[in-house]
Amino acid sequence: GKEKYKKIRSIVPATISNVGNDVVIEENVELGPNMNVLSDGLYIGKRTYIGYCKSIGKYTSISYDVKIGLVAHPLDYISTSPVFYAKRRGWVKENLYDETKVGHTEIGNDVLISANVTILAGVKIGNGAVIGAGSFINKDVPPYAIVAGTPAKLIRYRFSEEVITKLEQLQWWNFSKEKLLRYKEFFADPAAFIKHAD
Repeated sequence: GKEKYKKIRSIVPATISNVGNDVVIEENVELGPNMNVLSDGLYIGKRTYIGYCKSIGKYTSISYDVKIGLVAHPLDYISTSPVFYAKRRGWVKENLYDETKVGHTEIGNDVLISANVTILAGVKIGNGAVIGAGSFINKDVPPYAIVAGTPAKLIRYRFSEEVITKLEQLQWWNFSKEKLLRYKEFFADPAAFIKHAD
């Protein structure tokens, strides 16, 4: 059979055990060691860094110069420099501060993350969320919310509460490509898509 469409222009770490279909990874993308799947329809733009991130859902688009899963430094120590608390730096015998205690970022399906966004570690981004360019995300983003700013604030939701509930129940992102294409005439009309695909 014909190879499924993939375009990967960056080094993918050995921890990635599964690369889905229709994946595009542009140049100079750095993926941290915690991810093991590149989901179907994933797009990651140039010069994006993904650190403490556990998962990125299907059909998610991440623009260029995005930073995901950044960890905070301790603010109440003598210094914010890791030489004072991180064993790996050689000054202290034990790690005095747990850089990963906030957890890993989780990004849902069908998320749009615009250019120059920074997302802290431990934040959860809901399915269908949209993050405006240049935003700083330091708290969870609900499904289908549009957020922007520094720190990001809710602008509005993409759809009505009823449509959001139905999309979350339908979980169309788990459909096969063949099943999705059966409803392509409704891609621009969420209500009609829900009605026919349900």
